[in-house]
Amino acid sequence: MRRRAVIAFTAVVVAGLTVAAGATTVAPSRAEAAPPSTTLASAPTGSQVEPGYTPLFDGTPASLAQWRQAGPGGFTLADGVLTSYGGMGLLWYPVRTFGDYSLKVDWMMPGDDNGGVFIGFPDPQGDPWGPVGTGHEIQIDATDGDPTRTTGSVYSFQAPDQAARAAALNPPGAWNSYEIGVHGQRVEIWLNGIKINDYLSSRAIANGYLGLQNDGAGLDINYRNVRIRTDGPSEPPATDLARGRQVTASSVEPGSPHAAANAVDGDPATRWGSAYADPQWITVDLGATYAINRVRLAWETAHARAYQVQLSPDNATWSPVYTTTTGDGGVDDLTVSGTGRYLRVYGTQRATQWGYSLWDLNVHGSATGGTPLSRGRPVTASSVEPGSTHAAANAVDGVPATRWGSAYADPQWISVDLGASRTVNRVRLTWEAAYARAYQIQVSPDNVTWSTVHTTTTGDGGVDDIAISATGRHLRVLGTQRALPGYGYSLWELEVHGS
Repeated sequence: MRRRAVIAFTAVVVAGLTVAAGATTVAPSRAEAAPPSTTLASAPTGSQVEPGYTPLFDGTPASLAQWRQAGPGGFTLADGVLTSYGGMGLLWYPVRTFGDYSLKVDWMMPGDDNGGVFIGFPDPQGDPWGPVGTGHEIQIDATDGDPTRTTGSVYSFQAPDQAARAAALNPPGAWNSYEIGVHGQRVEIWLNGIKINDYLSSRAIANGYLGLQNDGAGLDINYRNVRIRTDGPSEPPATDLARGRQVTASSVEPGSPHAAANAVDGDPATRWGSAYADPQWITVDLGATYAINRVRLAWETAHARAYQVQLSPDNATWSPVYTTTTGDGGVDDLTVSGTGRYLRVYGTQRATQWGYSLWDLNVHGSATGGTPLSRGRPVTASSVEPGSTHAAANAVDGVPATRWGSAYADPQWISVDLGASRTVNRVRLTWEAAYARAYQIQVSPDNVTWSTVHTTTTGDGGVDDIAISATGRHLRVLGTQRALPGYGYSLWELEVHGS
């Protein structure tokens, strides 16, 4: 970071996706304008999963959609790479805080540029300068005259071992990699595998958020492949309960492709747009009853000035869990509390002459459907990842931080004995990064003869919450094509519901 006056607000574009302070905007419409996306031909379109690490940004728009921009400027995304522009701003990961971890980030300076990785800060509340005073920046700037403000420093607190850094640092235009270890108040920094700093902080950084800095105009940094390993078991990613679920709306903008389903498709470049009238609504069927704790709305320019977020058990009786009459667009990341199967955003006053338009409607929470039939039942699998602790029983133990992992080959399966013949109406699969591209769910009365009740060849990981209608004592997930050829199949949880 180079301290400077904060410049005027700008937006961030990544392969058509714009991430900016208070806004997430894709494919600008009407009179909107945004900087062109940057293409780095040598950069990958995604990042490989590193054993033991959980991706926070893997080069895809879907993973970037979980991050939030504070302050001016932003980032473009192209070919799996984030490129900063404008500032000073901060792209931070709001899903959860971290403590006792190893964070890895690849970065590249095209020239004499400037940026940094922020650690250990509380929610910045939209102010990128907050983390400067509460967390720490691991600096990227090899030419600053102050050694405590150069690459590998804990900014303004401790300079790196300059000889070690000089030996490890790749020149401008080449990629470098940080590993940042945070354990309590201790911060350790490795550059391309060489340890260059070890600092004991007096700040409360033991548990906090993480972020990537865009420092200012002309001080552009590229970032990719952000991943983390915690000292305890790694956690499953936050799940968007609305992703790919059935959705309806009061209307669609006449003559447009802005269908309601666009708001839950996980594609930040598509959106729902309504007719140009009040009121309007969009409703998503979550497929089961959930305790909802967070709703994230990414508005297009045509946003709501006044709206409610409502929940319903039956799509008929609605209870509001959030109300505002002062909506200002951008991203509304809302903490809510309520239970329901259906969630509706009900707009009562438009902010513009157009309708209502949402790039993304994300819903987070936990299942409330009682104890799964599969919880703690006997389970077998085709294999277990060699040398690992990822036994099949982990998938039905109810502990979200343990998982089953298979050998690195196709096909593989995991089977649970429900103890008696059951009527099954729902199966919920929480995949680790090593998920199935193609798989079947099968049931059997005797663990010998199997009937297929669900098939997909387009699995995209995360959580698959599947409504089925079947009867059997045994249920099997049969994977036929892995999404990551270098790994096996891995499930945090296999939950079977019914009676």
